[in-house]
Amino acid sequence: MHFRAEPVQHNLPGVFYWGMRLDFTALFYINLPFCIYYFFIDGLLRENARTIISILLLLLCNIPFLAINFIDLGYFSFNNRRSTIDLLFVAADSFQAMGAFSKDYWYLFILFAVTVFLLVVIVKAIFKKSTIDTNIAWYKRYIPAVSILFIFAFVARGAGGRPIMPSTPLLYFDATWQPLASNSTITFLYSLKHRPTQLEIKKYYTAQALDSFFTIKRQYLHAKPFQRRNVVVVMLESFCREYLDVESVYHADTPFLDSIISQSTWCSNAYANGFTSNQGIVSILGSMPPLLEEPYYKSIYSNNRIRGLGAILKEQGYSTHFFYGAEPDHFGFGKFCKVIGIDNQHTREDFNDERYFDGNWGIYDHRFLPFAGSILEKQKEPFLAVLFNISSHPPFTLPPDVKDRFNKHAQKPYQRSAAYVDYSLRLFFDKIKNTDWFRNTLFVFCADHSLITAIKKPVTITTATRIPIFWFEPANPVHREISKTVQQLDIVPTILDRLSYSEPFMSFGRSVNDTINQPAVCKYAGLQMIDSSFVFRFNPELNEPVCMFDTRKDPALTNNLLNMPEYSTFEKRMLLFGKAFIQRYNNALIQNQLYIK
Repeated sequence: MHFRAEPVQHNLPGVFYWGMRLDFTALFYINLPFCIYYFFIDGLLRENARTIISILLLLLCNIPFLAINFIDLGYFSFNNRRSTIDLLFVAADSFQAMGAFSKDYWYLFILFAVTVFLLVVIVKAIFKKSTIDTNIAWYKRYIPAVSILFIFAFVARGAGGRPIMPSTPLLYFDATWQPLASNSTITFLYSLKHRPTQLEIKKYYTAQALDSFFTIKRQYLHAKPFQRRNVVVVMLESFCREYLDVESVYHADTPFLDSIISQSTWCSNAYANGFTSNQGIVSILGSMPPLLEEPYYKSIYSNNRIRGLGAILKEQGYSTHFFYGAEPDHFGFGKFCKVIGIDNQHTREDFNDERYFDGNWGIYDHRFLPFAGSILEKQKEPFLAVLFNISSHPPFTLPPDVKDRFNKHAQKPYQRSAAYVDYSLRLFFDKIKNTDWFRNTLFVFCADHSLITAIKKPVTITTATRIPIFWFEPANPVHREISKTVQQLDIVPTILDRLSYSEPFMSFGRSVNDTINQPAVCKYAGLQMIDSSFVFRFNPELNEPVCMFDTRKDPALTNNLLNMPEYSTFEKRMLLFGKAFIQRYNNALIQNQLYIK
């Protein structure tokens, strides 16, 4: 989806038509158990039992899915799509933050409660007044019932060769309107039916041609030997690029990060490969695009053999560490660390002081990051350390003892939280800057994803995924800007390239110093591809391009350039890359070809 901000009026009738079609389909599927009971079993029971069972069954069929739709009224602004089975993974790890969500979205809780109350009242009234003639001939009872179910099923499924599914409206109008036409019930049911994600082998190109178009084997040959430098990856939670842009109205007060950037390699055209933390960590540390419905490490492909960043560096004598102020394996991060070879995890349990629990996610950053520094300052070289902060995640809770220092410049809560993270990172660097290993360390800063809710302006796929990425080397504190397209997938190969690692390894991205450029990729209503000038979307299910936009001339992405002769060369090149990328991804996961050495 390209997130066009303003509606096109002539699309609206079709959008609402398909909205009603998908609503009917969803209602039919979730109420099918009730219909079967009511038409074929209800008449066989005693009257009192019939009423109670009918009421309970109808409510049980509808209330959970009603809740999912209400959740999406708030959650959609975070992940930019209707909920799927992934909601269960997120909900399980977000339970502690329920109090904060209740505070921010209290009106949704009240509206949901009122809706459920009205539903209960209406259902009770209907069934208390309904009566069934148990003496009616069987054919007069069951033939109409079967006919009604058949008609409902026909309408719910649709008359085409394929049944109606969440993506069906894409055949009739642009994907911009799919979330409006769809409903959270049908997207959740569809992902539940298709879980776990099972990819299909793609045969767009021969194996030889595919290797020439796109390969995941990376190797950067260096004349000098491997540099045993420490690596610290700082993953910034929900951190918008605008926070660090002094010309943006969303700029936060970040003096420490500003000073670091002035001495760093700054990627001015950098993008996330997903919209959530469990997608960001796979892209940043695994160099794999998050193209599955569920997190990679919870998929059927998680047992594939992978030689990840941690495993590669351990071969060179590194110790490996992951620091996160939440519970162990929060969002499944612990599982993924093991997948890519990171051995040591340091979490809220290790911090072991609940006085500094923020009441939502974990330990406040200005307490936990210096704690991480105290562990690292004792480490023997070389080591890999990943620091994942938490305090810039909604609801942007600040610690009482320092929050007053960030209540200035009339900034919004998300800007104040970014300023607080900046302060916390300064404390972390104060802890480690005098260590013997500090100058021998490569620091990598990257957001796990952007934060749409913090940007109150027309949102496109480019603004929704643009994030800060930069490298800081204390031994060489020189500012340098890279203007070409960079993505999270490029971080692992760039780290290994900077360390003069000359052996082969697996990556879906490339080093920023690679002479070959490739677009940033993101899954949203197909495979989105972003380069320095264009956005191109390919639909792998239909095997065809969907749209193409010139981001320089058309930043709102309103003028689809697909099939225009003057852009045919670029269109063919992007289509070739999109097909090659999907084929390589699908086939590598299915055929267990991610291990490269």
